[in-house]
Amino acid sequence: NKEKRRLERKAAAELKKMSKRPPKHPTDEIDMNACHCMCRKPFDVKKFYLACNKCFRWFHGRCVGLTEKRASRMATWECPECNPNFVVKQPSRRPATSRAKSASNDVNADFDDEEEVYE
Repeated sequence: NKEKRRLERKAAAELKKMSKRPPKHPTDEIDMNACHCMCRKPFDVKKFYLACNKCFRWFHGRCVGLTEKRASRMATWECPECNPNFVVKQPSRRPATSRAKSASNDVNADFDDEEEVYE
């Protein structure tokens, strides 16, 4: 609960900073009260979002099959509605034994943001 309040304060401070300057792009601002993504869930500061470069709507990386790391390597991205050729790839989890084995070999396993494998 403390962590949630801290994250909400951080998001509010970030939004306040953004409101002091004119938006460079429609994706600069997130309406925290609006529903986002194709899942229609309200904004959550703990989730990773990415904006479509065509319609400027926000999507959960998980809902469109992209990790934050993978999305950061993309110059542009268009959502499934704007790009009919885009195929949403659902994450497949590695078996628990595979994760445990790789974690025992990797001291930074807790920091692996590529835990989900997209096929």
